[in-house]
Amino acid sequence: SILTVEHTNDTVHPYIRRDVKHAEQVPFDVWIAAVLKLNNPKLKSWVQYIKQHRWHEDSVIQNSLARFATAEKETARYEPLADLSNRILDMAKGHLPGVKSYPIDDITMTRNDPSPLNRIPEHGPLGAVRKPDLLLVRGEKLETSGSKVVKFDWTDVLKFSEVKAFQLLSDAYDKLRRDRRLPETSKAGGKVGKQKSRRKPPSNKVAQVPAAGHSRGSGQLDSNPSTGSKRGHDHEDIDNAGTSKRHYSESPESLVTADGKVQAGGYALEVAACTYGTRLFCLGEVIEDDKVSLWYYDAAGIVRTRETISIIHDFEKYAAVVVAFGCCDPFQFGALPSVIRPPLSSPYPENFPPRTLKGYSLEMTMPETNEQVILTLQDHIFTQYSLVGRRTFLYAIKANSKPLKKPLIAKFSYQVTARRAEQELVEIARKAGVEHLPEVHLWGDLWDMSEGVRAAFHIKSEDYEDRVLRGLVYSKYLPLRELFSESCDLLPDMIDQMVDCLHDLRYKANILHRDISCNNIMYEKRRGKIRFILIDFDSASVLDLEGLPVIRSKDLWYIVTIPPIGSNAKERTYRTYIRQWEHGTLGQVANEKTRLFCYEDGFERISIPTQSKTLIPWLARFWTVFRMAFLVKTIYGKQVDKETLGGAVSRDAIKKALAGKSRLCHSVWNLLADFIKAHPVLTSDEDGSQSEGPSDEDVSKPPAKRRLDRRGRLLL
Repeated sequence: SILTVEHTNDTVHPYIRRDVKHAEQVPFDVWIAAVLKLNNPKLKSWVQYIKQHRWHEDSVIQNSLARFATAEKETARYEPLADLSNRILDMAKGHLPGVKSYPIDDITMTRNDPSPLNRIPEHGPLGAVRKPDLLLVRGEKLETSGSKVVKFDWTDVLKFSEVKAFQLLSDAYDKLRRDRRLPETSKAGGKVGKQKSRRKPPSNKVAQVPAAGHSRGSGQLDSNPSTGSKRGHDHEDIDNAGTSKRHYSESPESLVTADGKVQAGGYALEVAACTYGTRLFCLGEVIEDDKVSLWYYDAAGIVRTRETISIIHDFEKYAAVVVAFGCCDPFQFGALPSVIRPPLSSPYPENFPPRTLKGYSLEMTMPETNEQVILTLQDHIFTQYSLVGRRTFLYAIKANSKPLKKPLIAKFSYQVTARRAEQELVEIARKAGVEHLPEVHLWGDLWDMSEGVRAAFHIKSEDYEDRVLRGLVYSKYLPLRELFSESCDLLPDMIDQMVDCLHDLRYKANILHRDISCNNIMYEKRRGKIRFILIDFDSASVLDLEGLPVIRSKDLWYIVTIPPIGSNAKERTYRTYIRQWEHGTLGQVANEKTRLFCYEDGFERISIPTQSKTLIPWLARFWTVFRMAFLVKTIYGKQVDKETLGGAVSRDAIKKALAGKSRLCHSVWNLLADFIKAHPVLTSDEDGSQSEGPSDEDVSKPPAKRRLDRRGRLLL
């Protein structure tokens, strides 16, 4: 969407918190088997190998664990964790059974904080400023940056990690050291100096590790290593951490001030919204003290591990998980299924992750001729700022079919499978005679979310909604911002055409669009005239016999907002007003919106942008229609129909008012008097006799001198 509010924690985190709260929880072993393909036999084999070869005695691993455990600040844990992961990846390559090489050969864990990731140009200064603590990326990014501090894009991210420190871990590490008879290591790192993981990726040279045999202090292998040690933790440990286990007393800045799970959800949102549709899902981990939970995010929702594992006490299992991440191919990191394939010149995994889908291609079938058409994606146009939901993204395309030579747009969105396809609704409307509709050429369901990783999660819940990626090709239209960038003079024409379109959708096609926005109204030029087009029927619904929408999606949000103004001072003024419509509880938002129509001077309270001053008379008439409707609903709510309120708010009423054909009057009360005269049944007495309506002299009285009795009759 066109951003109108800064992407800050205040504006975004409430929605992320809701998604995180409703995350599905699966056993740790189910998660790693589904996402990382680390099943129980392989996990048991790897854990046994790592124990037998005593990886915990490696000097770099000892040093990294010691620095991590004795760090007195959260930020001091970042580089030890990165060094630990990179050393594990080095030791596994060519030695751990089945790990000859990594699909992404230069995969590297690096510290990112305190550097924010680059915001995409489409979001500009309103985009979120986020600083994940650790990132799993390609090493080439570090080598080619030419700077000591690397600035990453969200498209670079293979996995993100959010680290939280609630208590010192030195006691836990000392116990591990005593149990395994390891030498003492100083806080500063002991014999092995700190490795600067943001400067250069670790060498691919593998240290010489003992080939086999049991050595002192190895201990016995757990009978069921896949479940971790007896010190395993469930999700309650994470959720309650920070309230009962904050033992940091060294300095106030050491204390945790944010929810790591919500912060990680924010990173997932940016990966989904700032990678131009290139990711089907993304992966993350939350490390709270030494407890690790793993997270999977896609358009259908979030799936997290029910339990956590300990980096210190479950070191071998943690190491196996680190290696499993290193063994992931592009599709395990969220690459789109091969139905949308990369160009031959940019094969995977060498060219993963991509910056955009430009040059990618897919096939669709012409509905009338069954001709197979190859579509090649061109420039990116739009990506919805969303984590869970449709996550719509648009590309310009080229087709290899002669009938499709005009400029085309491909729209992709993750639709609820139970929802009627967009092209079906457009076709119903077209056959019913509705105008101002987009011209749809091709369409297709590309894949279901449940066919991939989610199938292995075995999630069966009433709350789960399966989604399908649907592709739709339609003619290219022009955005409103190009038309209204200098003048709003055509705004009345747009409203006039759209009111006709929406009315005919409702009464000819029995459809409600339900998603009117500046993004979903576009235009084209036909024979020198501007013709407005209503697009995006993703949220549209066919009405039932009672005229109510058949709602099949569990998430419905209604938002009214404004586009950027241009002037900082004016923008602050308008945002102060509109922000009241966007923040607070649903009740508070409803009250703010209702106030606009509660008072006779409601319209006068609005600050009108300078470029819209010429529209003030027209806007005033537009406001009058809804002020009138508000009064009718308040006074005669149970006596008039809910849809048009006795015709007070209808196509004819709106068009008549906007055209300046309704009676000129000093007050909306004059219009109410006309309404009462046109609906005498509303003011009839109990005996059925007709009460005399208000006179013109009555309604000409000042508003403070007027009131209504219980039948809506004007009284002095």
